[in-house]
Amino acid sequence: MKTEVKLNFSSRNILLALFSLALVLSLIEFFEFRDFELDESWILLNVIHRNFFELLRPLDYHQIAPPGFLWSIKFLHEFFPDKSQVLRLYSLFFFLLSIGPVYYVFKPITTQKTAWWILFMLIINPVVLFYATQVKQYGADLFFYYIIVALTIFYSNRPHLKNFLFLALSGTIAPWFSNVAVLSLPLVFLFLMVRFKFNTQFYKHLLLLFSIWITSVGVNYFLFIHDHPTKSYMVPYWLQRNALLNGNNIISFGKTVMYVISKECLRFFGPFKYLGFIIFLGIYKLWSEKNYTALFWTLGPFFMHLIASSIKIYPFQTLMALYLFPVFLLWLIKALEWIFKRYQTYALIALAGYYFIYLISVFPHRGDQIDAILSHINKTKSRIFIHEKIYYPLLFRLENQHQSMPDNWLRFDENLPEEKFHQDDIIVLFQDGKKPFVWLQNKIKKKIAADNLKISDSIVLYRAVIYHVQPSSNPSSK
Repeated sequence: MKTEVKLNFSSRNILLALFSLALVLSLIEFFEFRDFELDESWILLNVIHRNFFELLRPLDYHQIAPPGFLWSIKFLHEFFPDKSQVLRLYSLFFFLLSIGPVYYVFKPITTQKTAWWILFMLIINPVVLFYATQVKQYGADLFFYYIIVALTIFYSNRPHLKNFLFLALSGTIAPWFSNVAVLSLPLVFLFLMVRFKFNTQFYKHLLLLFSIWITSVGVNYFLFIHDHPTKSYMVPYWLQRNALLNGNNIISFGKTVMYVISKECLRFFGPFKYLGFIIFLGIYKLWSEKNYTALFWTLGPFFMHLIASSIKIYPFQTLMALYLFPVFLLWLIKALEWIFKRYQTYALIALAGYYFIYLISVFPHRGDQIDAILSHINKTKSRIFIHEKIYYPLLFRLENQHQSMPDNWLRFDENLPEEKFHQDDIIVLFQDGKKPFVWLQNKIKKKIAADNLKISDSIVLYRAVIYHVQPSSNPSSK
């Protein structure tokens, strides 16, 4: 391992070029002005209806978020109350800031070329770019996790007071902006203990560092996480979606781990996500190279997250796995090196080409559909049943403009409305990229038919399909 990371002129230019590419792509995604998702709308409804102090209390709509994130979004909203898209700048800012830390983590533990490839494929991944402009804390997760690890590696090579203070400060601030960053702190402690073994003087510094961090994490945990009222709702919710692991049953634990890897984490690899299983070959390649430092910093966070999930502290889902994507990329690159050997460069070029094709096919994600939906349902006096994934973004749009939701707009979720459908009712069903919830769509059509009605026509948008209910053409059939 090199004792110092230095960039020559050409390397500095490459890093600047990659940052510029990240900036351009993320700004394209940002200026698409797409609708807010359901979780984003729930967070934002809390933000617009509470002051800074009230945001420290348990949030409505079963939401949990770090206070630093909530205060930052509230600060942006106070300065730009009529520019809701500005609220996406929080994640965009931290995504761009994470470019450097990701590089400085993987360059010293692998090679500079590998670090470039990881950074390049991270930047052009459309799933990453999507979350980089969400009003959620995932961009901060990416930044704070890798800045802590990067500073740890730097400090282990140059144990000076200034580097110690930077590391102590980053680990103290991180829990207030990122929940997953906390998972890095035990790994840092263990890594430094091994790195400076038998150094009594250093252990005193390490004890001080640990005391500072545990105080920050402890205050944050007992104030905002421990016995949180949302926990009774969210734990069953996460269990139902295989986001929490059953640590008491080895077979169930193993099945869920494989589910998480194949269905959730490897989603970042796009249409050929199941080929991502070759990442296990990459782990073997690191082991065969005796690169135990890289194994520690890649397997460590993965297992820390699994442990947190098994004891029901933190879920393991696609969104939460964003900060682990560079880890998966390293394993993938090492697997390709092992498979293709001297042709590995061509394999990496082919992989980058695939990512560009994938990026072009889905990027940028489609933009604002709320106005299109409103144009079809506004000023309609009939009852309008709106799926919650559209209802809450509509609610935020109206309340942010100091308007109220009309009384004839009724919300429904996976459970259909209890009321009977009537002639001239309108149903607004959520869909993602012209892929509606088929099972919910069929339930709605079945209930409409049972009431001797039918869907006369439908208006298909990118994010919604609008149904109009009319009398059945065969009124005698029940």
